[in-house]
Amino acid sequence: MSGDSDPELVPHTPEASSGFPEELADRLQEYLANRGVTDLERAAMVGGQVVDPLFTVDGENTAVLIDAGWPPERDPARHLRLTHARADVLLGPPPEAAAPSPPS
Repeated sequence: MSGDSDPELVPHTPEASSGFPEELADRLQEYLANRGVTDLERAAMVGGQVVDPLFTVDGENTAVLIDAGWPPERDPARHLRLTHARADVLLGPPPEAAAPSPPS
């Protein structure tokens, strides 16, 4: 689905909105750096979604979605549903959604 057809489907990005999400990303990066996390990528693509940041600790990747909120003229419940949908894309399908094993 293209964000061109429905502007509400286009998530906020640091480039598209105020500096607030960028400030939050800076603060998170500083927090992680103070705890020894140095393998960090800003504005990384994961599952077709831009995440900020993507960091690695002990060989495990963690993607973070920074949500600065939606403009007041938009429905907050819809924003929450879209945010959850973005997170679901990052997590992938739940284990119960996997195809059943063939009979043996």
